[in-house]
Amino acid sequence: MDDRRRFVVHIKYFSALLALGAISGCAQPVPPERELRMPRAIVDLSPTITKDMPIRALGRAIGEKIASRFGISPATSFDVHVEEKPFYRSMSTYTIFNHVDPHYDPPSHMIKGRKAVDATPLDKFFGRAHLFDFRSKPPGEPLLRSDFDGVGIEPGEIVIAFVGYEAPTDPEALPAYTYLSGDAAEYLAGIPVKAFASDMPSLGSISRYLALIEEGKTGSENVFPEHYAFASRDVPSIEGLVNLESLVGEEEIVFVGFPLKFEDGDGGPMRAATLVY
Repeated sequence: MDDRRRFVVHIKYFSALLALGAISGCAQPVPPERELRMPRAIVDLSPTITKDMPIRALGRAIGEKIASRFGISPATSFDVHVEEKPFYRSMSTYTIFNHVDPHYDPPSHMIKGRKAVDATPLDKFFGRAHLFDFRSKPPGEPLLRSDFDGVGIEPGEIVIAFVGYEAPTDPEALPAYTYLSGDAAEYLAGIPVKAFASDMPSLGSISRYLALIEEGKTGSENVFPEHYAFASRDVPSIEGLVNLESLVGEEEIVFVGFPLKFEDGDGGPMRAATLVY
């Protein structure tokens, strides 16, 4: 190899070393992989779906009245098909009421033409939650704005109201529980909270609904003001939770409950839970 060619080779080699050094010097250190923070407990907030729903959740009086008024079945249908040959398989068709036990009330439930279950983003149903224990309030008494004002609720939080609801055992009795007033719902929706959830079978008083309808009241905003306050602002309201007593005293919880994605669904049954840290 002549001197000229040898010189060119050396220059190329030296340039390559410089480039490699520059790249090495500019490279950023690789951050350590973030460890996924696991909850120390997962609390199931959903009961088992049974054939006696919705009567189990609402009591016989209102369960049968709702079934009669809206033409729905007072029981959940489990149509199970089993085959033994040529191999074992079991498949089922379920028919359930979509507004009993843990479920999401989308805007379309109360306001014609508004967003349905399948159009609601999933991030609405997951987030830091704040539990309030209202079991000391007597059934039939409303939760007021003053019950939520000045207690540290932050925008974007999910508020969970625990009222200690129990379905009536008297076949003639209507559900009785502490319920949410329209004024309180307006306040929470205006913060705005990410979502409102509760063990209430309905946000408002079922007895009061029936009385208002009997008086001739019309319009969702007049009969169901607490639902309307959330629905009109696209704030999810979630009813029918269970096991909330397991969360009393917990300071760091995350709610998660994704509704089933029914096309144009006016209600979304869900498997709800909380992650406890």
